[in-house]
Parts: sequence; structure tokens; C-alpha cells
Amino acid sequence: NTSMMKPKHLFRGQCKSTRLLAVSIPPEPLCVCWEKLQVGALGRGMKRLLTFSLTALTIILSCITVTAVRERYGLAIMALSITAINSVAPTICDYLVIFLEAHTTRGTQQASIYFKTTACKWVLTTILTAYVTPFVNTLDNDDDSLIPALYAIYIAELVVTPVTKTLDIVGHLYRHVLAPRCENQKIMNAFFEAEEFDLSERYTVSCDNSENRKLLDL
Repeated sequence: NTSMMKPKHLFRGQCKSTRLLAVSIPPEPLCVCWEKLQVGALGRGMKRLLTFSLTALTIILSCITVTAVRERYGLAIMALSITAINSVAPTICDYLVIFLEAHTTRGTQQASIYFKTTACKWVLTTILTAYVTPFVNTLDNDDDSLIPALYAIYIAELVVTPVTKTLDIVGHLYRHVLAPRCENQKIMNAFFEAEEFDLSERYTVSCDNSENRKLLDL
């Protein structure tokens, strides 16, 4: 009932107006997705439904792949496959959100990337590992038990990810192979730029490790 509100809380102070005055701090200009502002609420909802469906399909295909690898090659190769998929998952989620979804600010865009990446990593690393392990073998020391499977994933994450980041194969290719062959200085400088990263990807790493620790505590 707007008639009970003070005039300063109404739109333009009109007592007969049905619109309340809502004021909030605007985001920074660099945080606004200006090219997506014209997309309506229905369009944004349909695009998010599409990306959620594609993310769910990606998770299902990844689970099928990891399960088949474990049955055929064992825990060590399964751990490597999970690490490889976890490394590719942020890139896939980035492309899905940036090119298919419509967000008004970078904050909501990063939140969407975070939720999708976290879902991929949690399902593969924690939920799938616990699901494919027989309940009677959960606390055993056999190869089919839960604890050796998580240890294998931890070892793969501790070795493969830091080694890959340290070698920086793509960066060396840009700086030492492609950059000297550029036609002008501007293009060459672009090859020497540092690697970009998203805050959503950094948060998923810490959350994924905390969920594994909780599972080990159980």
C-alpha cells in the first residue's frame, strides 16, 4: 500500500504512484556487460537454461568416461583422467557463460562460472568417487576402496597441475615461436601478456579440496 509510505520513498514523490523508490549503488563501468543490457529477463532465463543443460550433459559424459576408465585401467589412470577433466572444466564453463549467457554485470557472470565449475569438480572428484565405490569397501585398503581412490586423485592434483603451470608450454610457444614472427609491435606485445584467470576458478580449487577433506573425515 503506497498510500502509507512517505513521499520521499515514492517515485518522484507522487502519493498516487504505485512505484516505490529503490536506490542502490551502481556497479563500476568496467563491470557492466554493456553489449548484453538489451536482453530481457525471458531471454536471459532461456539462455541460462540452455547453459545449465549443456553443463549437465558435460557432467554426465565426464562421469561415464571416468567410470569406464576406472573399470578398464584402474585408480591411477582414473585419477589422471579426473585431473585432466578438472583442468578443462573451467575453460568449458567460461565459453558456455561468456558466449551463450546474457549477464548485466561481470559479478553475476563470474558467479555463474563459479557454480558450473564447482558442480563439475564436485561431481567428478567427490560424488562420483563415492558412488562408484562399493559401500562395504569404503574403509578397506583395497584398490576398490574409497580412501586409495581419493589419495590417487590428490597425488595427481599435487603433481600434474603444478607441473603443467610451471612448464607453461603455451606461454613458451607464444613468446619464443609466435612473437618473433609477428608483423608489428602491437601483435608481438599481445603474445607477452600474462595468463588471464577468473576469480571463480580460484575459488573452485579451494572449495574442491575442502570437500575432499570432508569426505575423508567421514
